[in-house]
Amino acid sequence: MNIKLGNLLPWAVAGLAYGLFLLWYMPWGGPLSEQEIEAFMASRPLENDAGAAELRAFLERDEGHPFVMVNLMELKPGGEAHLARYMDYMWPALLWRACHPIFSGDTSMRAMELWGIEGAEYWSAAALMRYRSLRDLLQIAGNNAFSDSHEFKFLAMRKTIAVPSAPQFNLADLRIFVGLMLLLAAMFWRLASLRVRHA
Repeated sequence: MNIKLGNLLPWAVAGLAYGLFLLWYMPWGGPLSEQEIEAFMASRPLENDAGAAELRAFLERDEGHPFVMVNLMELKPGGEAHLARYMDYMWPALLWRACHPIFSGDTSMRAMELWGIEGAEYWSAAALMRYRSLRDLLQIAGNNAFSDSHEFKFLAMRKTIAVPSAPQFNLADLRIFVGLMLLLAAMFWRLASLRVRHA
């Protein structure tokens, strides 16, 4: 069967683009090593021994997979400006490591369901942030620029909760979206080349 190179070009370009995307988007380093864990624990000593033990156990359970940080925030009056200065560091650090928001938005009312916790009725905003790996989070948090900018987060927020979650079902996975967009682009490219050929 005679297959012309031009017929394969759209699919080859789409496949190459998707491969490059996966090289950036997916974690390839595997779980955290003991040396990485020790280095991070030494750089961020905790006064609470129980908290340090829990953090170490969390790091040791790392499987090297992407995860989502679930965030609830209550901003102080004027806190948006401080939060923007904090994110001036965070956005480049996040996007360089294929970490990005899945969802963010302002809250519509007080918590509709609440028990077992006090002072959590009111929040300003909610956000879901995808991290490529726990290693990427540690690299961001371990950078001195993060320590310098973190004060703006304290100035911006009255209270916050950030809980890491391992996704089991996630329709917001960019691998699905990017794959479909590249497939459509290759199809339109191929159709356009056929129209030109038969014009």
